[in-house]
Amino acid sequence: MLNNIMPMLQQLSRVQNPMGMMMQMFGGTPQFQQIMHIVQGKSPQELEEYVRNICKSQNIDVDNLIKMVKPF
Repeated sequence: MLNNIMPMLQQLSRVQNPMGMMMQMFGGTPQFQQIMHIVQGKSPQELEEYVRNICKSQNIDVDNLIKMVKPF
């Protein structure tokens, strides 16, 4: 699963406006619209908790994921 998403996450970590890029790529999809609705108004701490819970449910080590996409 991570093999498919890693190139996209690495690309997003290198652009100046990742949200703008994501809107261009996925803005018209129902899944993206649902995610935007979920994250709207959330604090950074709430978003981190949300992502950690999703990763945990998918058996993904979020700390390793962060290390892989962090800009050098």
